[in-house]
Amino acid sequence: MHILYICKTLPESYKGGIQTHIWELSKQMIDLGHKVFILTSGSYKIGYKIENIEGRTIYRLPYIPGRRIPLLSIFFEELFFNLAAFKWLKKFYSFYDIIHLQGRSGFLFPSWAIKRNIKNLVITYHSLIHREFLEKLKMKVASIDELLHAKYIGYYERLNYKCANRVIAVSDEAKAQIKIETSCDKKAVIIPNGIIPSKDSLSLRKNEKIKYFTFIGRFEYLKGAHHLPKVATKLLDNIRIVMIGGGPLEKMIRKEVKRNRVEDKFIFTGMLDSAEVNNWISKSFAVIQPSHYETQGIAIMEANNLAKPVIVSKINAFKNVVISGFNGVYLKNVSSNEIAKSINRLAVTPERAETMGQFGKNWIHQMFNWKNIAIQTESLYYELAS
Repeated sequence: MHILYICKTLPESYKGGIQTHIWELSKQMIDLGHKVFILTSGSYKIGYKIENIEGRTIYRLPYIPGRRIPLLSIFFEELFFNLAAFKWLKKFYSFYDIIHLQGRSGFLFPSWAIKRNIKNLVITYHSLIHREFLEKLKMKVASIDELLHAKYIGYYERLNYKCANRVIAVSDEAKAQIKIETSCDKKAVIIPNGIIPSKDSLSLRKNEKIKYFTFIGRFEYLKGAHHLPKVATKLLDNIRIVMIGGGPLEKMIRKEVKRNRVEDKFIFTGMLDSAEVNNWISKSFAVIQPSHYETQGIAIMEANNLAKPVIVSKINAFKNVVISGFNGVYLKNVSSNEIAKSINRLAVTPERAETMGQFGKNWIHQMFNWKNIAIQTESLYYELAS
């Protein structure tokens, strides 16, 4: 089959859950013998560009960079890319056996496609923007830009659920969100994100004097990154926090680190590629994910994949991945005191941490293997194509 994926960004520019998902799924589809094409964002200055990366044909689509518009950058960035993608899809959709939208990428196409009896459209819901916005409202950190974004894009997320021929939710939590937003989840099939099983037999670095606890993700309120500067003031002397990623709160977090005089407790790596992220995980004692909102949690799966235990918030999204006391520890609440206590307790019980890491590796390999996930997705494609 000729399979077209639409995903605004790829791991080369931003390593997030959706980006990892599309890259690994497309690789598995190539291995299964399919022709894979990806429509993604390109440079407005350079123009339209086609290239091949490891068997994938990549269409880099130029669009007006809405992120440069003051106060409404989130909304216009999303809109301008999708207007360009919509124009492209209307012209070329007939060349593909399957058109698979990832998240909000390509959101203007389904309502147009259903009117023309196009029946090869799949959408994967990684999360729903309106649910994210409501969580930000609870925390009193939502902006006018995010309100407009949630209202406009949220409308199309609900509409597209009805228009798609097949719908994939990446977790029970994502499916539950779909039901809340659309009052129906019967169309949604759960096919999770996955991991490539690590062949390395890593042991916990329990005898090293310095113990690294690593945060991986976007520096924003929903991820709980803002708690960590205060957490550092309560940690044992030999503990360091590694911050992998970047985002809107980076300047504030760095400022808080300096204000609390805990610069020696932090390592900021910036954005890293997959190999560099895995290298830091392998050096770590554990991975911490104090999120207020997630739909699955790729970072904690990658940590377990490398035999590292995790410390996570007690939210529904992590229940399919983390078994309390077996491959990780749940926080009683997301606060600086509770996060610090959990880190300190794990740091002084290395044998327990090592046991959890090894259990986690076996668990993740069994439940979230990309090959199995690709086969499930391929079956859905064949069902649709027939």
